[in-house]
Order: sequence, then structure tokens, then C-alpha cells
Amino acid sequence: REARKHGLKVYMGTLLPIRGWRTFAPFREELRCAVNNWIRTTDEIDGCIDFAAALADSKNPAAFREGYDSGDHLHPSTAAYRKMADTVPETLFY
Repeated sequence: REARKHGLKVYMGTLLPIRGWRTFAPFREELRCAVNNWIRTTDEIDGCIDFAAALADSKNPAAFREGYDSGDHLHPSTAAYRKMADTVPETLFY
């Protein structure tokens, strides 16, 4: 609300999958999905950059797609960071 009062647009990115990370648990996955659903559907922001959809395994959305895990199941790989950059609409830069 404060940003919008100043004429700024607000965009949020979704939370990335972490299946395999040492603290992964079903309740955390449920929370991540709920937060991402809110980010994707709320009218309190001007848009969503869906990093989770871009990086998640289509058969196991709680985990990174092959090649997008840095190896620790928490941080994206270099290829994943490139994909994240490509996911940001160019219109946000103008």
C-alpha cells in the first residue's frame, strides 16, 4: 500500500521448491504452496513472477526440475538463475 501511495508498482516472485533440503517437511510445502497461491492471485500487488512454475519439476513440483538444483536442494543452479532472469517480463524494465 505504501509503495502504491508513491506511484510505484509492486511485483512479487513465488517461493522456490525445496524437496530434498534438510528442513523439508510436508507442512512447509503446504505453506509454500499457500503463499505462492496468494502471490499468484492477490490484487494487493501489480503482478507475479512465477519462479516456482519456471523451475519446478512438472512431475514433482516440490522439487527443482532436472538441471535447476545447485546440489543442495535449496539454491538454484546457474542454469536456473538464467531461467529466472528469462522469466521476468521485459516490460518490467521499461
